[in-house]
Amino acid sequence: MSERLLINVTNKTVFFNDLGLDGIDLETFILEFMEEFKIDFSLFNLEEYTLEGVNLYQIWFKGRKPKTFNVNHLEKVIAVGKWYDPSEIEKYILTE
Repeated sequence: MSERLLINVTNKTVFFNDLGLDGIDLETFILEFMEEFKIDFSLFNLEEYTLEGVNLYQIWFKGRKPKTFNVNHLEKVIAVGKWYDPSEIEKYILTE
């Protein structure tokens, strides 16, 4: 992934904050990721993870920001085979 994004990516790299991926860039990444790893993204709502999905009123007065996820989360998504919201990890913890 580091080669494609041209920066050092670790498992703690946050997609919006660290990589600046938003809008069409994030959508393109997700589509390529989904295809590469055969992930079910039916529960993924792109607007929740982009600035376009959060208006200025929500940012200024409600303190709302786009949701984020990191590379570690994507590794878990690959293991599960489908997207899940990072805040719902307890539903998808893998048992050995």
